[in-house]
Amino acid sequence: MLVRTIRALMLAIVVLVAVMAQAQLYSEPKATAPMGKPESILKVGIDQHLNQQLPLDLKFRDENGANVVLDQYFGSKPIILTMVYYTCPMLCGEVQSGLV
Repeated sequence: MLVRTIRALMLAIVVLVAVMAQAQLYSEPKATAPMGKPESILKVGIDQHLNQQLPLDLKFRDENGANVVLDQYFGSKPIILTMVYYTCPMLCGEVQSGLV
């Protein structure tokens, strides 16, 4: 009976060590917090020009990568141009709802 208990205990210890070793080998890497801004965006900023008219000769790229100017899309009607993503999970819907 004692031998059986010792064998069961030894087996449990071996299984526990194997599980712990596997957890160490296959654990997901921890994400590190970024330190400051990446160099590529250090000089990026936003200049707000609130309540000013946007020139319709501004150049953009359309969804196919072709060069376009805003005047190609808009005639004499008033327009609202908002720079949002179409498929972001949270904020874009809030921005678009605020336009209504």
